[in-house]
Amino acid sequence: MLHRFFSALSLLTRIPIKLSREPDYSATAVYFPLIGLIVSIVSFLPALILSVIIKSPLFIA
Repeated sequence: MLHRFFSALSLLTRIPIKLSREPDYSATAVYFPLIGLIVSIVSFLPALILSVIIKSPLFIA
């Protein structure tokens, strides 16, 4: 189960992950929405924190 998750994570991102065996990409599609959610949260949090610190309209745009 975790092998499929990490296989999908390495496929959809640039995060290098050493896998113990050859990845089965046909079984990783169920994890694509979860990985998309994780990537979007990781991208959104720094922007949210900086928008509180920097109140410039250019940053918000």
